[in-house]
Amino acid sequence: GTGGVLAHHRSNRRVSEDASKNLQLYLRIVECGREGIDDWKALPTESDKVESFSDSLKRLADLEEAAKVTLTLKRKQENPLWLSEAAAESVRDELIGQLVGQPNKKVLATVNHIELKVYEIKKFLGDEWLGDESINVYMFLISERSKKAQEGRILIPPGRRVPKTYAMSTFFWPKLSNTAADSNGVPRYDYAAVKKWTTRRKIDIFELDFFVFPVHVSGAHWTLGVIDIPRKIYYVLDSLNPREKANPLFVQFVPQYLADEYRDKKNAELPDAHLWQHKQQPIPPQQSNHNDCGVFTSMFAECIASGCQGFNFSAAEMDRYRLAMARAVLSGSLGFCCDQL
Repeated sequence: GTGGVLAHHRSNRRVSEDASKNLQLYLRIVECGREGIDDWKALPTESDKVESFSDSLKRLADLEEAAKVTLTLKRKQENPLWLSEAAAESVRDELIGQLVGQPNKKVLATVNHIELKVYEIKKFLGDEWLGDESINVYMFLISERSKKAQEGRILIPPGRRVPKTYAMSTFFWPKLSNTAADSNGVPRYDYAAVKKWTTRRKIDIFELDFFVFPVHVSGAHWTLGVIDIPRKIYYVLDSLNPREKANPLFVQFVPQYLADEYRDKKNAELPDAHLWQHKQQPIPPQQSNHNDCGVFTSMFAECIASGCQGFNFSAAEMDRYRLAMARAVLSGSLGFCCDQL
């Protein structure tokens, strides 16, 4: 129940505070190491030295363990999806237990009318491309968590500001940049194809902080389109584009979409339309293979929607984030830092 969750959260905070104090003490011991060795040498007998040395080792081992707990809690505060090594192994074992011996087309979970089958979840355990199903469930969970946060229906860590965010599915951008609308297959802006999407979802994008959606590039690579409403800017986050080359269709179509959406929903022209601009961002984390783009795109959305300070993840941690995503989509829920370490 809620009481149990709150008690668990308070317990985590106490552990975090105690571990932080121990870590500071440990660092002071390291800084004063020379003085400590001199004190140890000054002890009168060998037996005193052995006993003192043994106690010091035990104390340092305890402090090192406390430091690990502190760092784990700190990482989870920075990024809700982060898993410790032990937690990652536990999740992996749990997933394998659910998948072993099951036919590939068996449905393991249905979230927002999207079926997640065995073969789709298996992709999380290796380095395969994630399919639309997994990404779309995750985008839905991001939107649901944001809604719950705004309504006070989910526990938010102290000090964290959760921006109002809505994440569209992978189908939004292909509809807006409709290749079928042109006889030559050239993408053409098509607001009519997405005109009712926000109405059906009961969202006003101009009341949001962020409106995000996956953007497929060249039919083989996922990126994330971001519209920052308060700052009146829009940009693409790309994990395979270190030079930050702008997506020309995105730059062209987004301002048109904003103007049309405002006109359709507000029956007026977009105020200060001339102030909206495409603004390239600092280079985000880059993937080290050609298979993790779906995970990176989901993590970009995760960090934005959960109020992280920047994109605090790397290619080296993708195995852990794949596992955390798999657990989230199968459970059909997404929280902040109150789950297991």
